[in-house]
Amino acid sequence: MLDVDKIVAIRSACDRFLLEMARLDLRWDVVAPMGAIQSRRRDLQRWLDAFFDELPRGVLDDHDQMLAHDVYLRLIAFAQMLIRAEVRGWADAREIRVAMARLDALLDAFTPIVGREDVAVRHVAVDGVPVENALAWIASARHEM
Repeated sequence: MLDVDKIVAIRSACDRFLLEMARLDLRWDVVAPMGAIQSRRRDLQRWLDAFFDELPRGVLDDHDQMLAHDVYLRLIAFAQMLIRAEVRGWADAREIRVAMARLDALLDAFTPIVGREDVAVRHVAVDGVPVENALAWIASARHEM
C-alpha cells in the first residue's frame, strides 16, 4: 500500500518542478536547442501523467512499480539534460540550478517507491558517484536484508 503522504510528496514536488520548468521556458537562450528541450519535456509530462493516473488506487502493483521505474529514469535523463544546459550556457546558470534543485526534490520524493538500483543510477548519472561506489552501495543493502 502506498501511503497518502508519499503520494502528496510526489505530487507536490512534481508541481514545483513543472512550475520551475515553465519559468525556465521563458529564459532559454537563443543557442538552446528548444525543439529537443520541449520534446523531452513533453515526453516526461506524458510519463508523469500516466503515473499520476495510476495513483488514486493507492496500491503499487508490479505494473505501477515498473511505471515508477520508467518515470524515475526519465527524470534522471532530464536531469542530465539540465546539467548539459548549464555547461553549455543554454540559460543563466542560476536559473538552471533552481530547476535542478526542484528536479532533485522530485527524484527524492520518488526514492521510497523505486528500487535501490534506480537510486544508484541517479547517483552515477546525476551526482557523479563512481560506478564502483554505487555497486558497493547496492551490494551492502543486499547484505543487510
